[in-house]
Amino acid sequence: MSQGVLIYALNNEQLDYVELALNSARLVKQHLGKEVALVTDSYDWMKHQYPNYKDFVDIVIKVVYESNISNWTPYYEFAVGDKVYYNNSIWVKKFPGPETLNLITGEEISSEDLNHNLDNYSRVYQGIDIDKWYPNLPYLAGQHVWYKNTLYRCKEDYQESNEFDNSKYVILLENVKDLIKINIFNKGDVLLFNRVLWQANTDYDDAKIYKGYIRNDLWEDTKERELVYDASPQYRRYFDGAMTHKRLKFKNDIRVKSFELSPFDKTLVIDCDYLINNSLLNYCWKQEHDFLISKEGVDLCGFRYDPRLHSLSDKSIDFYWATVFYFEKNSNTETFFNLLGHIQDNYNYYRYVYQIQHSLYRNDYAFSIAIHIMNGYQKGLWTHNLPGMLYYTIDKDVLLKHNDTTLTFLVEKEKYKGEYTFMKTKDISVHVMNKFSVSRVIRENINE
Repeated sequence: MSQGVLIYALNNEQLDYVELALNSARLVKQHLGKEVALVTDSYDWMKHQYPNYKDFVDIVIKVVYESNISNWTPYYEFAVGDKVYYNNSIWVKKFPGPETLNLITGEEISSEDLNHNLDNYSRVYQGIDIDKWYPNLPYLAGQHVWYKNTLYRCKEDYQESNEFDNSKYVILLENVKDLIKINIFNKGDVLLFNRVLWQANTDYDDAKIYKGYIRNDLWEDTKERELVYDASPQYRRYFDGAMTHKRLKFKNDIRVKSFELSPFDKTLVIDCDYLINNSLLNYCWKQEHDFLISKEGVDLCGFRYDPRLHSLSDKSIDFYWATVFYFEKNSNTETFFNLLGHIQDNYNYYRYVYQIQHSLYRNDYAFSIAIHIMNGYQKGLWTHNLPGMLYYTIDKDVLLKHNDTTLTFLVEKEKYKGEYTFMKTKDISVHVMNKFSVSRVIRENINE
């Protein structure tokens, strides 16, 4: 099964989320060694600003507001250079040729299934009309009947019967397959089709016939996905240390589409400001559960306590972090993501039901509500914990350096606004909410 990491990079006016996401992708490659899919609404700008993005990103999912890419259609011959949308990816036609081909004979096949193309068979037993045997029907002497891959001739007239009576028939030929019901046969096999016996002139394997599938020998997968999506505008305050902040656009309502967007069977979704410094998350691919998320977070500043990061309100449900989560594609997790979409579409209703004070839509809240519902509106075991703890610093703290697996911070002091405590971490992954400071560190590392 394919495994990979999904990272979102939806830019706003003053924060370069693409820069953050590419740095996160670099850390994924370094510590987890997995493929990375990047979701961005700034694709052309990214290609211009970061021409080496393919060093870290394997698949780009483009968020667009309209699409002029054609849907791929079988049996229609596209021109070289045409771009089409097929199987959640964009393909470009590299070589001329028909869209559908018999891989055994190398010849083009029509929109008819090969089973019905009688040029591939020779007729056997000319003039003999064959009926399939059915219960409770009368049969006449001399009548030819096919039953359970054997051809019989009826010895005498007889009336309706619930069961096939071998004593009333003479076996003419065994191992006669019903062409309509099989998907593999060999040259020389005798087959029943349209009340006539036929002998196959070619081997046939349904898996080797392109029937509605794009031909990889003619097309190239661009490894780019395209999503038509209109994000709802939101704004929030972004701090850069304790003394300064900016009010900027906040785009975080697309994460509910992770199931639909992910090109992987097993997906790890991470925030672009989650700095990975070890391989602990590789445990996700080895364990048996289909959804993992963090319920508890550890603030690297020892004195702070924010009750909103433990429950949605003082009388409401448990809080879960959507910063990092893992899921395997199946019907169970598909139901969960469909539920997330429903909660997002009706967020004001759920906000009042779960006593959430602020109107700003947050993935953490939507995930917490969905998990509560999946648990049957009670505490339960629908989800399981990610490996390790989720460590974080808030945006009133400042990241100073990131060297190898060591992070250096200025952490907010208790009761001394604008003053900080110097702190270092090593070999632990940290959610660094001050994105401005992460950007500065990335640029300093590039310039060193």
